[in-house]
Amino acid sequence: MTSPETTVAALLLGRAGSVGFAGKNLYPVLGRPLVEYPLRAAAESVHVDRIYVSTDSGQLAEIGRRHGAEIIERPPELAAPEALGEDAFRHGYEVLRDRLASEGRSVELVVLLFANAATITGALIDEGVEILRRMQRRQPEQANHSLAHHNIIFGEAWDRTFTDIIRDGRLMRDPSLLVTRPTASDPSLAPRGHELFYVLAPAPNLDRGVVDWSHLGDSYTEQLIDTVDARLIPGFREGAEVLHIVTPADWAAQGMIAGTPFALAHTFAQTGPFRPANMVRGVDNAVLAGSSTVPGVGVPTAMISGRLAADRVTGIGAHSKQTVITKAGRS
Repeated sequence: MTSPETTVAALLLGRAGSVGFAGKNLYPVLGRPLVEYPLRAAAESVHVDRIYVSTDSGQLAEIGRRHGAEIIERPPELAAPEALGEDAFRHGYEVLRDRLASEGRSVELVVLLFANAATITGALIDEGVEILRRMQRRQPEQANHSLAHHNIIFGEAWDRTFTDIIRDGRLMRDPSLLVTRPTASDPSLAPRGHELFYVLAPAPNLDRGVVDWSHLGDSYTEQLIDTVDARLIPGFREGAEVLHIVTPADWAAQGMIAGTPFALAHTFAQTGPFRPANMVRGVDNAVLAGSSTVPGVGVPTAMISGRLAADRVTGIGAHSKQTVITKAGRS
């Protein structure tokens, strides 16, 4: 727990309407409504003092109350399909801030949760809070060294990113990026006094997209460097030396369909536990592994799929009670 004067607040955002997957926040997953998973994580967190749910749904509000949450009624204009998630967050933050102020308390940190985040855990929340607290204690001149191995930059219009990429086949108008710093884990990957960064920008595949990468690749790289400079690492542009650029056109040249290395599309119905299983229905002697199967894309998850496939082949998974815990990206 924090000191009596400050509060770590978990704020969960969830609305009644959903364009892509109707009723997804209440969809049963392993016997529980999807929204229960982030609520349980917040309740299990050691550092979270208060839980708030911002919603226009009576059902979500009731589930939130059962998990000890205080309800923030989201205005209709912030629950419409065209509303920005940032505006809903700002509204929720201002309400919880004012409620705490009326009790003589202030906000130390806000843990932003989403109703469809089924994989979040209390331990993961606590790890994030502890990292942020350590970063706040560091001196300003140590700012670059406080960056974690993986860092996510959300644009102000982050909730429209998938609309830009998947529906419209265009580049993100307001980029949300993954900035990886491998030298946080292994300083030998760069010369002394230097850092190695990897910037990942989601982009449309070649079938959906209308992007001419032969003309836009370099200019878009410059835009991404400016974004990292402005939002995460001041002075990044001055010292940046671009070593390698990879675009969907480059992936296509390596034989990847539509220029995407990420296999099946990341629609809600094909994400995490909803991805195709390792076993092929009706076939006893075939087992699948890779990013198109459970649990999904990325090196750690693809490796987990390999372990699951091996267990299916050897029969270990059906008889062993051993739990395998995997952690990726720790510095």
